[in-house]
Amino acid sequence: KKKKKKKKKKKKKKKKGRRKIRKKKKKKKKKKNKKKEEEKEEEKRKTGFGTAHTAKSTKSWLNDHGVGVLDWPANPPDLNPIENLWGIVKRKMRNKRPKNADELKATVKETWASIPPQQCHKLITSMPRRIEAVIKAKGAPTKY
Repeated sequence: KKKKKKKKKKKKKKKKGRRKIRKKKKKKKKKKNKKKEEEKEEEKRKTGFGTAHTAKSTKSWLNDHGVGVLDWPANPPDLNPIENLWGIVKRKMRNKRPKNADELKATVKETWASIPPQQCHKLITSMPRRIEAVIKAKGAPTKY
């Protein structure tokens, strides 16, 4: 009888151990799936498009209908001076605390209007230097 009890205990321990292993595997699988989803989301942010815009069928349709598509990075801040302006707006709004959507909209408009036109002009005239920097960096990020 004692031997049978010991065997049962061993079996239970093995089962428990297997359950733990299965749970760990499930957790790993969930983490992996979550990571893949996050990578997909990251890719969408990088390209600026959902997967529908980069699908073979979409590319084929565009090609068949003579729609030319430029190979263009989604949001290269070094080639989009507007990104610099949004950065300025964010910095100026850092200490403001709008209480609702209307206040937020008004604050953004007010902050945007406070940016001097010379600053916009300066960003626009920096484009040749920006392009030169991107070419030198072979498409890698630049100081802009």
